[in-house]
Amino acid sequence: MKLRTRLFLWFGGLFILFVVVSYFLEIYLVHRNITKSSNALHVQIEKDNESFRKHFENFLGSVIADIQARVDVLLFRLNQYSVLKEDFMPTEENLKRMTWVPSSQLILRDKWVHFIQSTIEGHLTALINPTPDALFPVQSYKIDRDLAWIAYQEKGEKKASLAIRFSRSDFAQFPTSYVDVEIQEEPDVYFLFDPQTIRRLSTDGVGSLSSKPRLNSEVFLHFRKLMIAKIDRAKVYLRNEMPTTNSKYPYEVKKWLNRVELKPVFKRSVFAGEISEPMDITPTIMKEFRTSFQRDFNRDHVVTMISLLTSSLMTDLFGKDPLDPQAPKGIAIVPMEGGEGGTIWSREVFSKQPFYDDGKYVKSSAFGKNKDMPASIALIIDPKDEHLFLGNTLVMRSGGNTGYLSVGMDMNDLIQRLALATNQVVVLASNNKVLGIYDENGKKNNNSCPV
Repeated sequence: MKLRTRLFLWFGGLFILFVVVSYFLEIYLVHRNITKSSNALHVQIEKDNESFRKHFENFLGSVIADIQARVDVLLFRLNQYSVLKEDFMPTEENLKRMTWVPSSQLILRDKWVHFIQSTIEGHLTALINPTPDALFPVQSYKIDRDLAWIAYQEKGEKKASLAIRFSRSDFAQFPTSYVDVEIQEEPDVYFLFDPQTIRRLSTDGVGSLSSKPRLNSEVFLHFRKLMIAKIDRAKVYLRNEMPTTNSKYPYEVKKWLNRVELKPVFKRSVFAGEISEPMDITPTIMKEFRTSFQRDFNRDHVVTMISLLTSSLMTDLFGKDPLDPQAPKGIAIVPMEGGEGGTIWSREVFSKQPFYDDGKYVKSSAFGKNKDMPASIALIIDPKDEHLFLGNTLVMRSGGNTGYLSVGMDMNDLIQRLALATNQVVVLASNNKVLGIYDENGKKNNNSCPV
């Protein structure tokens, strides 16, 4: 082989080798630099995420601490100073008469309370959940100054209940501690019954008031006297208009029920006129304002209606609790001119089953200097609509008996605001079950699912 050919092959081979080595070296160096940059980027992202997580955690911790402080201050104040404590003490008398009335008084006074449960020696004496979702629209058909029919929609079907009406003048002598002062100035109140319940109610031989001996008995005797007179008037009406139990409604009521239009959602305009809305704000804030106003407005009325329902128990006509078969099955508030109003059912805001085991919570919790209240937070789940409450429990003792009073605040509003503040999807979960999912716009997905 000629020298020139050999040199050509030799230099050609070196050149090819150099190209191959350069190619793989370049791949190696690029890969190494990318890996190094990627690792550095991941470290930076983790630092940023950790910083965000700490801010998120601090914010959430601050809000939860505020809720815990409000709950603990309320229970501490009740334990140390409030005259209401006597009505929750674990005595045989309170166990017998239950604690529905003082529980509703507590919520009426502190309307930020979203949940209250009272037990004595393991027996539930009251459980109230004043959710604004319990309020729904109705229409009234007045019979006279004492009676009316209240129309509502249930599972797509129009129905009506016979209602006993109390006007503003009827509540004139009622203590404002039991009835929100606004209710004495604006709408009429209707206690809802099934006609069969009215027929069965006995108003004969009712003795003296036994519920609250330290109250102004004359006031409640007057209230009971009015209630008895209105019940008797309802019985006369049923005998005249519905002499048999075969018919659900009188003929005129049937015609009215067929033509009445019922709205699917309760609106604030039923009671409150147009409000002065904030000016010069973004549509998102305006939407949130209207939503919050509607929710708080509805809840305010629910609290008032709960107070009225439990106050009716003090007539000693309807049993010991608001879920007694003799008690009103609900209550409606309708403007004095009649027409559209709002109603709640007793079954939606009261419960005979505890939401959580307060005794187990107390026994498993640590105590600080205050031996009457755990130094921790209770997580309470509403089994009906899967709301999560943050709260605490006050321990009360009397004559060897033990009682617990638990109050809490709903977490759903907090989770919604977290989603809006962080522009992230936020999930509320407890006991391996998702209770609520809020997207970055604060909109809730109501479909719960297992984790």
